[in-house]
Amino acid sequence: MKLKKILLFFLFIILVIPFVLSDECGQISNVTERDDCYIKLVNAGDYSVCDKISNQHLRESCESLANQDTCAIISQESSRDKCYMDNYVNKGDYSICEKIINDYLRQSCEALRDQPEMIINNKVSGICDYSLRTDLITQGESRTYIIDNKTYEINLFRVFSDGRVKFLLGGNAVNETTEAMGEGDKYTFSDNQIELAVEKIYQDTSKTRFCLLKIKEETLSSCQQKESEQERNACYFDLLECEKITYTRSRDNCYRNKAINENDIILCNQISDISLVESCKNYIQSTIPIPQEGVSKGCDGCILNESCYTFGYRKDDMFCSETKNFTSQKEEESNCQNNFECKSNLCIDSKCIESGFFNAIINWFKHIFGFKI
Repeated sequence: MKLKKILLFFLFIILVIPFVLSDECGQISNVTERDDCYIKLVNAGDYSVCDKISNQHLRESCESLANQDTCAIISQESSRDKCYMDNYVNKGDYSICEKIINDYLRQSCEALRDQPEMIINNKVSGICDYSLRTDLITQGESRTYIIDNKTYEINLFRVFSDGRVKFLLGGNAVNETTEAMGEGDKYTFSDNQIELAVEKIYQDTSKTRFCLLKIKEETLSSCQQKESEQERNACYFDLLECEKITYTRSRDNCYRNKAINENDIILCNQISDISLVESCKNYIQSTIPIPQEGVSKGCDGCILNESCYTFGYRKDDMFCSETKNFTSQKEEESNCQNNFECKSNLCIDSKCIESGFFNAIINWFKHIFGFKI
């Protein structure tokens, strides 16, 4: 009951405050300040105030958002570019890069589109460095690709609240459904020719950046026989023959992947980018449990593989419980006492709640009041 009251309270705030603020905005005599007030409402999702905004460019931006249209209707180039950056690029949608007029902003958009994340939620990155196809897809959308005279249809079936996604795979080569996948995960198609890899998940926009990888059985000799430098580097990358790769960024990614795969912190020192050296070492250190002397006799937590873990330690969707055993984390609406008991890591009023809803509330307050929480 308490949880329901809290949710109703938040809904009351969301529904009532915009109307109150809208009336207050109309009382502001200064035009610029009044428009700023209305823009805060727009950022909170209230587009009913668009016709009250005096500044033409701001009003057009508001109307564009209200109609869920592209930013193309905005006449001024700088305002249109800003619309693209705010409502597409900053949310992970780089499909509109070519529509941006300003050279600097367009190049920034293209750089974000082409540059894979260096570390993805503590998973190995560089996963799509040498992919056959890389694409951004929205929940419910499909993409079709022809590879080696085979048709592969990729449908983003669902973006889950826990940060995972599921795909439907079709075409004349396969017909199957993936398991729930997180960032950095791979799925091998049933034809054993292609892999689907998840590079980045954008929960707030239900979008996912993924790539298709060719499954190859390469050897060092076959790599050396590749015609182009790019093909040779891609082959060496697959074999983790990092020292033979001529592209600096790819070589760094290779050494990081090799270090993490082999759990060898010394290999991190082969990376030329100092910041990546530290992230590589930090990741490996974070995955190594700290063993304690006399584990079988003096462990006050949970024993796993002859290592002792403290109460509340999270590992593979499990947590160390008071019973001194690893227990599965709980779904939303389950009873809880601590955050680590929940898959969402949010225990409020003795219930596990969905993190997406909580973040939506927090982000709404940020937009309304214009401060960081």
